[in-house]
Amino acid sequence: MRLKHFRRELVPVLLDAEPNAHVSGPGWAELVGDRSRGDWIDQSKVNAVYNRSRAVVSIDAHDGAGYTSTRTIEAMCGGHCVLVYDHAGMAFLKRWVVDGEHAFFFDSVEKFRDRLSWVRQNP
Repeated sequence: MRLKHFRRELVPVLLDAEPNAHVSGPGWAELVGDRSRGDWIDQSKVNAVYNRSRAVVSIDAHDGAGYTSTRTIEAMCGGHCVLVYDHAGMAFLKRWVVDGEHAFFFDSVEKFRDRLSWVRQNP
């Protein structure tokens, strides 16, 4: 499944579970249907958003080997629970990030739903 289509399935799951979630990134406002919850967050405001968040979800559009979003790393360094889309390029990150210990990886909508449910039940 192409990431674009995966996002279209994943965002409603997130918003059903967390109606006040903010979804940020290029093209997300159209997916969410609400610019106030889908606008790109300027880097200077990211920490404030993270501080209000229980969990951070990273659905990285890049699947090149050795790449992950710096925002994913920032959220992890800030002690936030991070749910990370497990694409082919994540193998390098898994050398240091243990699934279920440092972050939660998911590769399907069902696995995301399960991981998100666990995070919500175990604050």
